[in-house]
Amino acid sequence: MTAAYSIIDLTDPDLEFKVVHSEGADMKTPQEYADAETNHVYMVANGGYFNMVKNISISLVKSQGEVIAFDLSGKRQNWNNASIPYYVTPGAFGVYENGTAEVAWTYSNNGDFKQVWAYPQPSPNCYGCPPQMIPDALFPKGGKEWAVANAVGAGPVIMTNGEVHVTHEEELVYHGNADAKNPRTGICVTHDNKMVTIVVDGRSEASAGLLIQELGELMQTLGCKDALNLDGGGSTAMIVDGFVTNHPSDKTGMRHVTSAVMVVSKTKPKKTQTISI
Repeated sequence: MTAAYSIIDLTDPDLEFKVVHSEGADMKTPQEYADAETNHVYMVANGGYFNMVKNISISLVKSQGEVIAFDLSGKRQNWNNASIPYYVTPGAFGVYENGTAEVAWTYSNNGDFKQVWAYPQPSPNCYGCPPQMIPDALFPKGGKEWAVANAVGAGPVIMTNGEVHVTHEEELVYHGNADAKNPRTGICVTHDNKMVTIVVDGRSEASAGLLIQELGELMQTLGCKDALNLDGGGSTAMIVDGFVTNHPSDKTGMRHVTSAVMVVSKTKPKKTQTISI
């Protein structure tokens, strides 16, 4: 298994955490997102899930305080011989204006107010169980309106309070994915409020990839406190200071994605050199 990670102090006054987004014919690779920036990009990696037929986001994207894409929360399951929606609370990674990072379970309301609620625990859905109530300010307990400036959703959450804790069943993001080794992208906040972003190569003789549980265990060794699994597979890619740190598994190279996370300088001009391994 081969992997690469970056550690960034988001409280550095010259650093800005951004979540960028594009859909349809405008979708970009992480490299193209970096190319579109004016100032130096320290790190860029793929973001949340998207529909690969319609090329639209199906995960939360909040950028500069504005919600521009919502979670696909009403996932359908069979219950009592009928297909009904289950309103889940997918995991998300967000950063406040002051650089404080947070992982939470979220629910996006795509109505007029574009609210995002965040919770300290997921709605207790499970496979083969009856659906839970639609999340709101009171359910699950401890909910709050999420005032982060930038956020990206995906899932599942894989670490909570320093312990590996995978909530793929509560988030209904199983898809057979958790029990298979795949390329992975993960993001976390450490105990001292730094951000770790990690990419793991997979689907090759050189690197088989990791299980979701194994990704959590690896991120635990890096000092992560709360961690989130981002989109993986062929989407997995990270560039640090112009250096492509991994081998994307798609035969065509780096995949076009609907969202990416990045850290840019507020003052330093862009470096144009890109080096691939």
